[in-house]
Amino acid sequence: RPENIVEVTRQLTMAFESLAGVNDIELKFVGPKEPLTVYLDREHYEKIISNLLSNALKFTPEEGKIEVEVSVAEREGETVKR
Repeated sequence: RPENIVEVTRQLTMAFESLAGVNDIELKFVGPKEPLTVYLDREHYEKIISNLLSNALKFTPEEGKIEVEVSVAEREGETVKR
């Protein structure tokens, strides 16, 4: 179903802020202000992003930095949301 991947990813990232704060890790979300609508299985996407954030927090040293970015890239006439 269509989802705003910017907002979904922002919400997931913010859900990990308190865990990041415990280890003095800076967790930052970067994304466009305008919505980016994509078709995705939200449940699976949430599991993937949560797993990536969990691993990032596990392996980032104290006072480290984690940045999550949603952006659009143009590639040979295709639009790629990453």
